[in-house]
Amino acid sequence: AAAPANVAGEARRGVLGSALQWLTGNGANNGAKSYELSPTTIQDHRRQIELFKTILGTLRKGALLLDEVDLILHPLKSELNWPLGHKEPLDFTRSSQLGNGLRWKIPFYLLDAVLSFSVGRTVADVTYSQEALAILSQLHAALEEGK
Repeated sequence: AAAPANVAGEARRGVLGSALQWLTGNGANNGAKSYELSPTTIQDHRRQIELFKTILGTLRKGALLLDEVDLILHPLKSELNWPLGHKEPLDFTRSSQLGNGLRWKIPFYLLDAVLSFSVGRTVADVTYSQEALAILSQLHAALEEGK
């Protein structure tokens, strides 16, 4: 059986084009509002819908890993960094107890703690903090065990 005249060019339009043409009644059948799909076209659309359901299911179950965070968060290179609402400082940037800029000092303290295992001392003065000394002791024990 030949395909109806009003489905000519469906392969080019795809599912969305066919659906829009059907919804708007703008078929090639001289202004009539009905729209018929050939059995082959219906089967193709069903396959596309099943594929879409599979892809959507995969996306819903998956996790997204983002790399190049400097580009993702760059305000002029990314659409992801458009915060709304009142401006608030980042965590650990201002603190009445810890001082300013702790956010950027933390990596150096961590590196100092790990390197102190091989050097035997820290660059930062931690003698005033019993908690810091206890943590350093535990870290050194773990590193010694892993040698």
